[in-house]
Amino acid sequence: MISPKISESLQNNLLKDVEDKFKQILSINLIKKKDLGRRELAYEIKGYNQGYYMYYEIEEKNNSKKTSNIKKELEKYFKTRYEIIKFLVIAI
Repeated sequence: MISPKISESLQNNLLKDVEDKFKQILSINLIKKKDLGRRELAYEIKGYNQGYYMYYEIEEKNNSKKTSNIKKELEKYFKTRYEIIKFLVIAI
């Protein structure tokens, strides 16, 4: 979930950076991408009542890294981006 306060151009840059992170650094294929748009939150998160939702479905290009390592790297990356107010990474 992305902060509703950032501009559309910053939002687009963030999404491009996330997708580049998937492809180049983590060797991940982007399977599905859904732009779910801005939505009202059920409860306040970091002072926001709205958030911009994105959904990504990804898979490893090769099995060179363990899934748990990729999950940890993604979580670490998302935590460093101030524009991302909430995220969930699930490994199947």
